[in-house]
Amino acid sequence: MIRSLDKTEESNIQFERKAPARVWRFDHSSHGLSHTMKAADFVAIAKTQDKSDHWYIIEIKNPNRGKIHQKEKHEFENKVQARDKLAQELAQKFRDTLMYIWVASKGKVDKAHYYVFLPVEKPLALALWDRLKRLLPTSEYAPSLWQGRSPCLKCAVFTTREEWNERVPWFIMKDAPQRASAV
Repeated sequence: MIRSLDKTEESNIQFERKAPARVWRFDHSSHGLSHTMKAADFVAIAKTQDKSDHWYIIEIKNPNRGKIHQKEKHEFENKVQARDKLAQELAQKFRDTLMYIWVASKGKVDKAHYYVFLPVEKPLALALWDRLKRLLPTSEYAPSLWQGRSPCLKCAVFTTREEWNERVPWFIMKDAPQRASAV
């Protein structure tokens, strides 16, 4: 069994898990599907206010991370501006990750929340969120799998660390420690 993370880093942002949530890195190759499926960065199980377990699929996009090449940053900014391309990529990551979880759980997990962190201006994030909601799988996507229900319980795009930490208190976002640069 894969052990839940206590601390991890993604896109130059450090995250710290708080009990009783369980968080796993998902965008690695150990599941063996990287060549056919898109994977979200993390999957998590956390208790909600009603004390029931809920699954979360988490994607972190940070164009402001450390030493990113200017060309890569420009490509990312173009993708954000185009909205559709980024929304399609994010929707595919949700769909493929949830499909994997559904198969691995033998059909017990068939819905999840989708949380995306993207530090951009609010109007851009709202437009992306609106487009993303329209692209996420619905009951029409796979009727036998979803049985008339939407598999996405809630979709949220967070643009600031404060907003993230307020809404996701079980997976706290912090600055990554500064690395010494080679001289």
